[in-house]
Amino acid sequence: MDSAVRVASIDQARKASKRKTPGLTESERQLLLAEVAKISAELGELQAWAAEITRRVTNHADERADRTA
Repeated sequence: MDSAVRVASIDQARKASKRKTPGLTESERQLLLAEVAKISAELGELQAWAAEITRRVTNHADERADRTA
């Protein structure tokens, strides 16, 4: 076996993974909430923009239909 390779037992790996603190700190949580709020606002703007485009396209289609009728 290669001497550079280190093999850990399953128990050692479990202990190492349990040492990590689960969850977020309050500052990390606040940063994430601020980022989610920013993304939500941008999404709202994009949805409004898409609705405006849809309204204009629909109106133009209605106007063309009226002219040909």
